[in-house]
Amino acid sequence: MDDDFEILSIRYFNQEDFVVLDQSNEQKKDKPEKAKKLSAENSKISLHQIDLSNNIKHPNKIFQCIYLYNNSIEYNAIIIIKDYMMIIKFHEKKILPYNKSYYEFSIFNIIDFDNKKGRIFGQESNIIEIATKDNRKLLLKFQIDEINDFIEILKMYCRPSLTINYQNYALFYKLKKGNNSKIDGWKIYNYKKEFESMGLNFSEYQILDNSDYKMCSSYPKYLIIPKSISKHKMEYCANFRTKRRFPVLTYYYKKNGASIWRSSQCKIGVTSCKCDEDIELLTLISKKTNNLLVYDARPFVHAYANYFKGGGYENIKNYPEIKNMKVIFCDMINIHQLNTVYFNFCQYIFNNDNKVKDTSNWYNSICQMISSSFEICKSIKQNNTILIHCSDGWDRTSQLCSLCQIILDKRYRTINGFINLIEKDWLSFGHLFGFRNGYYNDEDIDLNFANQEQKSPIFIQWLDAVYQIVIQNYNKFEFNVNLLKFLAEEVSNGKYGTFLFNSDKERDEYKAEENTVSVWTDILNNKNEYINPIYEPNDDRNIDFNVKTMCIWSDYFLRFEKNYLNHIDLFIKQFNNLNEENKKLKFVNQENEILKKKYNKALEEIVELLFNNKCNLSFLSEDTMKIIVEHIKPNNSYVLINEGDENFTTSVLKLGINKKKNK
Repeated sequence: MDDDFEILSIRYFNQEDFVVLDQSNEQKKDKPEKAKKLSAENSKISLHQIDLSNNIKHPNKIFQCIYLYNNSIEYNAIIIIKDYMMIIKFHEKKILPYNKSYYEFSIFNIIDFDNKKGRIFGQESNIIEIATKDNRKLLLKFQIDEINDFIEILKMYCRPSLTINYQNYALFYKLKKGNNSKIDGWKIYNYKKEFESMGLNFSEYQILDNSDYKMCSSYPKYLIIPKSISKHKMEYCANFRTKRRFPVLTYYYKKNGASIWRSSQCKIGVTSCKCDEDIELLTLISKKTNNLLVYDARPFVHAYANYFKGGGYENIKNYPEIKNMKVIFCDMINIHQLNTVYFNFCQYIFNNDNKVKDTSNWYNSICQMISSSFEICKSIKQNNTILIHCSDGWDRTSQLCSLCQIILDKRYRTINGFINLIEKDWLSFGHLFGFRNGYYNDEDIDLNFANQEQKSPIFIQWLDAVYQIVIQNYNKFEFNVNLLKFLAEEVSNGKYGTFLFNSDKERDEYKAEENTVSVWTDILNNKNEYINPIYEPNDDRNIDFNVKTMCIWSDYFLRFEKNYLNHIDLFIKQFNNLNEENKKLKFVNQENEILKKKYNKALEEIVELLFNNKCNLSFLSEDTMKIIVEHIKPNNSYVLINEGDENFTTSVLKLGINKKKNK
């Protein structure tokens, strides 16, 4: 352990108890040495060049504080900072602000903090207001002599740097976890196998090599395009699209040969520019169905405004060889509007701000995403080729493409399929996880979440949309909603290399696979936690959705609330208990079946004995004879004499049993 930090030894009894055993260097007040910021261009340091075991530093510290709940109610607490986690442990046992006696989150989930000096309740105090990436606000009151140490830790560790490797939680977690996992999440996704599982005939397409990322730096290494277009022409297509994100295949619907393609907006501009190569590409894409529906995720007004910025949307007149081409606008809000909507929603949910009036806009935006996805799926089933894009093609485009595939293809409703879907349409196609979740340590970026342009809860919004579909079609999904909750929590915690970067190119540059743990590693090695017990894999019915039954994602947004009850967890526990009882009953039934077979065999032997010895059955009681008669009736080996006699039992007693002659 580095001398710059106080050493804190903590013994865990259970989740509810944290006991401090030893605290040395109590009088040491040295501040952690500030990390020197290195740029990737000036210093050629990358993750694989550093001995992680000697350079990773992580804070271990304990502070006394007062937690201010709803800006008014005081709770005595201690803050334990250990292994990049901040744990606020409350002293009170009876009255607690949350549903647990502690409040835990990653320090990388902190997006901003503000030191407010002043008088609270008539006393001099230092208060720090902490804002997290999901817009929670925490007010902590410290003693004057401790607040500076706490601030220094926040400054150094609340946002990881991609080049200052020793202060990165993901690297620390990799070193701590090692390489002992049975399943390596980095090796799950394979683009070729994924498209083969769709039923794609590769002989009709070509694989464009983008492994050097020169064709498009934010696209994956390999791209699927029409077979007859040359790579030289694809260069022109790339230049005609924003960020060089030209149309490529993302999903093939094998039932009718329709397909979904994705791109960014075209650079048509106010001068109505056109690109012959782009026209050829879209014509080839639509050749199989002779139809092309372009779903522009933006509102028409926003798409039109982009004309004046050099962008815009497709002019149908420029594509005369496509028989049926339409441009349809999905009216989905952009990241800046979504920031405001999410901020207001979270202020009401997390911080009990009753002044916020437009909380419904969060679910209005999700409803728009879902309804647009169902409309696209309907078009796919009607044998239309689909092109989806927004402005840059990595936010709303990823939302629509991936949600459509969940609706269309039951493979993506399994755990492995869902993982591959996120790998394909979010990670490899360049959703900006690094920027959208505030991971980059850039002094030029304002730390205020609401004002920071690059941050936006795009992935959280999509997970919420998936949640709405799952709870209305629960038996059609192999995974339960705990998987969605886990992803929503971990996307901003900085623990996994999966969500630290903006593209496959960055993941390669910083050796993410070698130096960090994939989130899929922990999910797949603990798969039972995310299994839905009522999943019906053979259910081929369509996914249904009713907007009237949309509800708040309580498993995520209300998970800290005092009276919150996870109904899904409760249901799963009850189901598992019933399943155990059912297993016991099955065991009893199996035992009964064994006894029944033994009984029938013994009875068969008795009947055989009586027949072979030509016994007089008159000594048997009437009840015993009834049992023998019931046994003989379904048996083809014997026939009863005088079965039609009214006094059937008496006849049997008098006449005995005759063996049926074999034919």
